[in-house]
Amino acid sequence: MKNILTLVLLILFLLPLNAENTNAFEKRIEEGKTALRKRELQDAFFIFSELCNNKELPADKAFEARLHLGITYSMASEYGKAMEQCALASEIYSKGNLEWEKELYLMNTIASVYFSEKNYTKAHDVLLKCLSRSIEERDSTQVVAYALNLASVSTKLNNLSEASEYLKIGHEYYPGCKDNIRTKFHTLKAEILFNEKKYNDFFKESSDIIADTTYLKSERLQIILYHIKALRSIGHDEEALTIALKEAKNASVEQKPEFYEEIADIYRKRGLYAQTVEFLDSVAEAKERKNEAHNQKLIEDNRLKMQMLEAESGMNKKIDEAKHLRDISILLVIIAVVALIAGAIAVASFINRSRQQKKLLKLEIEKEQQEKKLVETQMRETELYAKYRQSQYEKELQKQSHELASTTMFIASRNKLISELLEKFREIKGLANDAAAKELVKHLSALLLQGEQRDKFITDFQKAHPNLLKRLSARHPNLSESDLQFLAYISMNLSNHDIASLMNISPDSAKKRRTRIGKKLNLASSAELYKYLTSLEAENSLDPLKPL
Repeated sequence: MKNILTLVLLILFLLPLNAENTNAFEKRIEEGKTALRKRELQDAFFIFSELCNNKELPADKAFEARLHLGITYSMASEYGKAMEQCALASEIYSKGNLEWEKELYLMNTIASVYFSEKNYTKAHDVLLKCLSRSIEERDSTQVVAYALNLASVSTKLNNLSEASEYLKIGHEYYPGCKDNIRTKFHTLKAEILFNEKKYNDFFKESSDIIADTTYLKSERLQIILYHIKALRSIGHDEEALTIALKEAKNASVEQKPEFYEEIADIYRKRGLYAQTVEFLDSVAEAKERKNEAHNQKLIEDNRLKMQMLEAESGMNKKIDEAKHLRDISILLVIIAVVALIAGAIAVASFINRSRQQKKLLKLEIEKEQQEKKLVETQMRETELYAKYRQSQYEKELQKQSHELASTTMFIASRNKLISELLEKFREIKGLANDAAAKELVKHLSALLLQGEQRDKFITDFQKAHPNLLKRLSARHPNLSESDLQFLAYISMNLSNHDIASLMNISPDSAKKRRTRIGKKLNLASSAELYKYLTSLEAENSLDPLKPL
């Protein structure tokens, strides 16, 4: 038996070993970081997962790989998994006696995850610990970075006095050399002064920022928006309008609606209704583009998540294959040992043969278990894909619902404005005999007609809420098309005043009509009517009217 044991150890010693040196690990980690910078999350996931599963990885490299795997999950909006990786990185830090900068790096990553989740209170608490530690270690670069981050988070929490204090701390340690830090100081200071309504000090900061083109475009335009609002707050509408008209064309998709709303409001206050309508149209168009950009971002985020799911599935499959190969290697070793024993020992007892058969049977059972796990993994992947398709369908309905609500409120606002214009025209004496004025009144009155708008609204509403009107028609055949349109407005939680504006009737008529339709449905109050419509919308998938 001693000779047999020596032979087995010799065979195991001769098996090929995969040993990577420290330089190879560093190179691999840099490849993963490069993939993260390019937002190639699938590649980054594979690289950092392989490193995390490598038992030969030194503690400092294992910490860095685990932390960057958490960052990869965070970029894919998988915040729970990101926190799990941060917890594992914390365990490595505790056991590995690593330098204090590693702990700050870990805490900063945790704060970043909280910030992405918009949990600003927890992000503030973690960053405060980082600031205290960096002050203790007298690391001025770290102090400035965390002070600026804390000022930004405190501004999000609307704690402006605290944000100002953090800026003062950062300024004490600021070396005065990096442009990106300098611009961050000034933009944060300007934002805080604006929110505190200290407009004289704010104008000094904002004027310098507006004149300096080295600032990031998005940050500079945000300060310009604050500048416009501050000017309007002190009654300088003309100057605000000049700046808004000049800068609106350079604004991003996210910022254009705010610029156009300020311009439209200034024109409205000056009684220039034609320009007001023009820029209200621009607001609606800009908001639609903003929604499209937002929806595109959601699609991109879902694509990244699917990439992560695919990468995770591929990594699990790769691990299973590695385990399977290891089992095969073990099996080959055992077969070789058995063959050597059979050749060396002519007479093998029945007991020894029985033991070998049991080992082979155990390996077969393990193989069947691996195959079963593979089938279960494939079923989970199919289920995940089905959930993804369902979420895409729900998001499409949500998008259509948002577009319908935006369009409806725009029409209500436009009708209200047109009604105000018609009232103004009726109050002006001597316009009754003016042919141009009559033509303009006729044109504005025609815009209030509801025929085409009603048909388009019903079509758009059915796209966003595919089953509600069908269920109402099926259960209450006594409802007219006009009643159905009125119920659609109620289901969108519009007030009587808004519905009256959309249907070109008086608010009292809208109120009476709501009561009459409630009686048709045997519902005593507006609250019961809205609750009934909400319950119809939320009926489960067993309803035959719900699309597959």
